[in-house]
Amino acid sequence: MKKLFLLLLLAGAATMASAQYYPVKFGFKAGGTYATFSGYSDGGNEAQMKYRPSFFAGATVELLFSESFSIESGLSYVSKGAKTTFDISLDELEGIGVDLNFSGSATLGLDYIELPVNALFTMPSGDGSIVLGGGPYFGYGIRTSSSYEFKFNGENVEDMEDVDIDEEPLRFGQEGLSRIDYGVNVTAAYRFYSGLSINAGYNLGLKSVINDPDDPETKVKNRHFSLGVGFSF
Repeated sequence: MKKLFLLLLLAGAATMASAQYYPVKFGFKAGGTYATFSGYSDGGNEAQMKYRPSFFAGATVELLFSESFSIESGLSYVSKGAKTTFDISLDELEGIGVDLNFSGSATLGLDYIELPVNALFTMPSGDGSIVLGGGPYFGYGIRTSSSYEFKFNGENVEDMEDVDIDEEPLRFGQEGLSRIDYGVNVTAAYRFYSGLSINAGYNLGLKSVINDPDDPETKVKNRHFSLGVGFSF
């Protein structure tokens, strides 16, 4: 009986020591994003979109199962979207002798509250550790923004008389813009023993966030790179 009690006591002590050695960690991350859309139209032709710089910030919680493996989640505010530009030139119109040029850009911002669930693998290196991982993410759209710039023969259209540009932004739930986004992400980081970290990542959206009923084959999905810093404790 004494031996059984001693074994249970040792097992309990080992469990407590293990729980203390592999705790739950909390932290925060913030940084910049470089986002765009991957848009596929009928026939699989990909639309050309440019990147839109923005930001992300959030809190994290990490459950460590061993020195080398953990699961990290949390909530982040992530700003995504894309930018597109155009430049149309017409040579001298027959009988008029005038060159025409119409150019501009449109930027759409989509802001989400995002929940990632990443499996992380940690390898000691130098003054800290290299951390590699990935997993799914789920996003809920909370805000949109948009900006436009149009030029006619080099002059801003909004500066021209009798021209009214409607700059009302596209809203979630309108014109096929879905609030829900999900996909997969990969992440890499270097964590110093002090708790400070430098993080990089890439998000690959799997859901079309813009659905045009007149063109059901069109698929517009979020993509973005991120680079930032964090701290865990």
